[in-house]
Amino acid sequence: MHHFEVAIIGGGPAGSTAAGTLAKKGINTCLIEKEKFPRNVLCGEFLSEQVIKNIEDLGLKEAFFSCNPHKITNFNLYASGGAHINAKIKFEAYALKRSVLDNLLLKNAADNNCILYQPAKVVSIINYGNHYQVNFVRDGIEESVLANFIIASWGKQNILDKSFDRVCAEAKTDYFAVKYFVNKKYLKNFNDNEIRIYTAGNIYCGINSVSDDEVTLCYLQKTSDGLAKGKWAEHLYLNNKKFRELFTGDLKEILGNLKPYGTGNLYFGKKEIYFKRIFFVGDAGGLIAPFAGDGISMAMESGKLAGEFLSEICDKNYSINSEIHYYKKSWYRRFNKRLKYAAFIQKVLLGSFGNLFIMIGSKSKFMVRLIMNLTR
Repeated sequence: MHHFEVAIIGGGPAGSTAAGTLAKKGINTCLIEKEKFPRNVLCGEFLSEQVIKNIEDLGLKEAFFSCNPHKITNFNLYASGGAHINAKIKFEAYALKRSVLDNLLLKNAADNNCILYQPAKVVSIINYGNHYQVNFVRDGIEESVLANFIIASWGKQNILDKSFDRVCAEAKTDYFAVKYFVNKKYLKNFNDNEIRIYTAGNIYCGINSVSDDEVTLCYLQKTSDGLAKGKWAEHLYLNNKKFRELFTGDLKEILGNLKPYGTGNLYFGKKEIYFKRIFFVGDAGGLIAPFAGDGISMAMESGKLAGEFLSEICDKNYSINSEIHYYKKSWYRRFNKRLKYAAFIQKVLLGSFGNLFIMIGSKSKFMVRLIMNLTR
């Protein structure tokens, strides 16, 4: 049985960034990912300047631009009542399919000698005090590895959360989200360099270009108002004129022929970021925050933070118990304010005052700056 310093569970941006960071520093690392790549998951695919900085730190800037990301320079927000916020994005921002980004980051980890187990589904984690046994199934055969530390990067919720009695394991929220890739032939007057947001009551929908032929259409619905989950498109289409004017044909028919990604319950709330030699990063650490504008940035930053911290622990043989408070302090300094802002915007935009908020914002430079700063 192989014994690693660090085992990472989940190969998304947080896990792959952690893996690349650790492996580049010579730390004996493995990554276990349950899906084959490329895969598409729920994600708005907006990449801010911080993502580009993280990519550059990993030595992947040239490889990233060879993937032909779309540069985003404009932001438009349309409310159902007709209010409109328009702003120039004054920082470097791009859009790229999440599957392409995932491949880039995972390949970097492998190129730096991180051992990959893929596709492999983790079924249990056993604590032996100073190390863990991670059990997973690959090609129908159960395998195991030992690790001194674990980085959990398994997304919004996972069956393994129940093993640690985490607050999110049984939580049910009234937020529901889905993403589609829509061919641009179905859109009118949409520019490749913009990101658009449409709202109507408890529905929020973001659209931006991800390739020469497609846009990503990602919506979030708060279902406590009694509107059925499958009725979001119809409701937004009927109640937001600008959204209705965007399409060349019947939206229900357009979406009916497309595959949805990322259905189900979303947990927004505080989660543990550390538990007995396990570091929770990305969405596993509570960084699902659609109104922060750039969850990929926070995912990569959290993976990098955990990777750099564990590199120091492993390289200098520090005691984790004496050092963990430094990690927690760094985490809260980086993410707490962004999460609080995002929670506030989420509460307002998907609440009864959403249209009024956007109307005021359309007349206020301060409100425009506030909204745009959330995407950084």
